[in-house]
Amino acid sequence: MKEYIAKKIDREMTIEDERWEKVEKVSLEYTWDAYRPIPYETKAAMVHSNAGITVLLTSTEWPLRITQMAHDTRVCEDSCLEFFFTPNTAEQKYINFEMNPAGAVHSHIGEGRGKRAAFDIVGTGVRIYTQILPLEGWRAFLFVPYSLIDTLYDKRENVFKANFYKCGDDMPNKHYLSWNPIGTQKPNFHTPEYFGDLKFE
Repeated sequence: MKEYIAKKIDREMTIEDERWEKVEKVSLEYTWDAYRPIPYETKAAMVHSNAGITVLLTSTEWPLRITQMAHDTRVCEDSCLEFFFTPNTAEQKYINFEMNPAGAVHSHIGEGRGKRAAFDIVGTGVRIYTQILPLEGWRAFLFVPYSLIDTLYDKRENVFKANFYKCGDDMPNKHYLSWNPIGTQKPNFHTPEYFGDLKFE
């Protein structure tokens, strides 16, 4: 499994923050043979602070599909960028955030596909922003406060397990991309056994 070392910041980032230029980015370059060639360049970057973790996902995907405008909808059928993680490997549950270009988010927690419960991000301190770059692609920004993580888990470890994803289930150019490779025969992002390591500077 791959690992990523998140840079420590002393003040929170924004989606257009110039400091992102100095943050290491990783490519989502793994897919299944049936979905080659990979249609878009997609990258992920992450930083952390005393308050929480911040993720920036960018993709050259164009044109975009945006049909879902409300939270807890099937944004995976649109243009979609995703972050799945767990801060505690002793617990089987993990969190997924799936975002479309409109900023609609599908956020659940649980032990696997079919064993998950939605949680409302309103009032939790989670911040999600998206930006469409016409003809160039789009990006999604996600801030997850430790205050939320600590209410959902008994313990927060020094190394998180996670994966970054890009998909579009109902796109004409259907695609499934991941940062860490997934050893299943068919696309399946709900596979925490294939999460990589997130380490903190």
